[in-house]
Amino acid sequence: MPETSKTFNFSLTVEDMVSEAYERCGYDPNLLTQYDAQTARRSLNLLFSEWSVRGINFWKLVKDSFVTKTGQATYQLPKGTVDIFAATLRRSDIDTTMQRISIIDYHEIPNKIITGKPSVFYIDRQIRVAMTLWQVPENNTDTIQYWRWDQLEDIDLAFQEIDAPYRWTEAVCSGLAAKLAVKKSPEKLQFLAPLADKAFLFANDDEREKAALRIIPG
Repeated sequence: MPETSKTFNFSLTVEDMVSEAYERCGYDPNLLTQYDAQTARRSLNLLFSEWSVRGINFWKLVKDSFVTKTGQATYQLPKGTVDIFAATLRRSDIDTTMQRISIIDYHEIPNKIITGKPSVFYIDRQIRVAMTLWQVPENNTDTIQYWRWDQLEDIDLAFQEIDAPYRWTEAVCSGLAAKLAVKKSPEKLQFLAPLADKAFLFANDDEREKAALRIIPG
């Protein structure tokens, strides 16, 4: 029986992915100009921006926390935060699940300045994402622990690796090829766009929680 490589080192740099995408568009990568590479990196960043709103990128989930401040309801979250997945309040080493509410629900709370133990929060998704707690924190010792998902890191240089795992490699190459086809090979777009959608759906379908579903009677 033939031996396998016993390695797991396959990884494409940005330059490799750009070459692959241009080949799918019918271009010889050896003939590409500096601008061709630059516009491809821009398209790759746009692809990652699109993915940030198409579903949760689980590999970008980050556990973080902050300590409450008495009388302060709103807290800015780190730059690059896309949204919040879940949050708990820790007091005296005991975690309590916090419920997320909509901005409309928050708007309808009659007394927004009452202090106490925060039990709900809403997320203000402006350019810089912020979390607002209610009730307003009554101490400087509670800790809000939360899972956030971050945007994918920027593509700046040709010899970087992308901020995505191995299982998304084909989706990246297919998506980039479709975006380049819009600019360089519109006659191939009808062929490349469905391949990009299919590759994304395959990868995204795997990008989900695999724990068993639990249904607990109320």
